[in-house]
Amino acid sequence: MFKNIITAALILFVFTLNNNLYGQMESFKKFDPNKKDYELYVHFSTNGGGAGTKVKWGDRDNIQKFITFEVGGIRDDNEYITYNPYDPYGFPIKMNQKRYMFLAPLYFGFQKRLFKDTIEDDFRPFLNLELGPVLGIRFPKNHGFSGNIKRGKTALTLGGFLGAGVEFGEVTKNVYVFSMGYRLSYFFKKIVDEDRQDVSAFVIRIGIVTQF
Repeated sequence: MFKNIITAALILFVFTLNNNLYGQMESFKKFDPNKKDYELYVHFSTNGGGAGTKVKWGDRDNIQKFITFEVGGIRDDNEYITYNPYDPYGFPIKMNQKRYMFLAPLYFGFQKRLFKDTIEDDFRPFLNLELGPVLGIRFPKNHGFSGNIKRGKTALTLGGFLGAGVEFGEVTKNVYVFSMGYRLSYFFKKIVDEDRQDVSAFVIRIGIVTQF
């Protein structure tokens, strides 16, 4: 968890540094309120990570609606990463990994801007709520590639995400986003193993918003 948070903070720092260094050098084009916004992001959680994208429309100063699609991996409860001290390249080694688990949610959501009249326009806090179907896919290990695929299991459930975050930077060609929240993913079908159906987690997202 702490490694994920450190990684997220480093990426956020790089985004901010890039914005400060090159922001004044570009001829910015204002966002067109009649066009959709596109957000690309990576996410880190207490049980895995992945990437996603959003298509957003509506009033940026009040409420935006959006569709989210993301994919991510889920670790086993007992899985951890270690390193071989005799490996000069220091590649990570996964221990106690029994299966591959993937989530692919499709959320429909709302983003509500906060404190519009009291906070500067280049720092825009928000709340967001997302709900929608979640596809879970589990593949076992140690059966070879084709054997793992044949033994794969899938399940569909209803999940969601409740979080808060901030968009920062002028509303120009690109805007950066940092958010965190809780992802609810509970499968009524026992997709993970005999006694684990809940793969919910605390999530950090870091992304960029642009228009095409």
